[in-house]
Amino acid sequence: MGSRAAASVMCHTEPDDADDFVRGLICISYPLHHPKQQHKLRDEDLFRIKDPVLFVSGSADEMCEKNLLEKVAQKMQ
Repeated sequence: MGSRAAASVMCHTEPDDADDFVRGLICISYPLHHPKQQHKLRDEDLFRIKDPVLFVSGSADEMCEKNLLEKVAQKMQ
């Protein structure tokens, strides 16, 4: 499952679903925006997640600029 799809699923789960089977989300190379379209963030599902989230992204990731991801992560807290 891709990171965006997993984030969408996570924001629609209830705390009682599956007896807390899911304890958090790991997003590897989350596609926060399209390449060269940093003004159109795809972050709406992230703000609805109530469980812990770990983001892993490389320095050459063209779809997830570090400074934008850090701003989104701060808003998620």
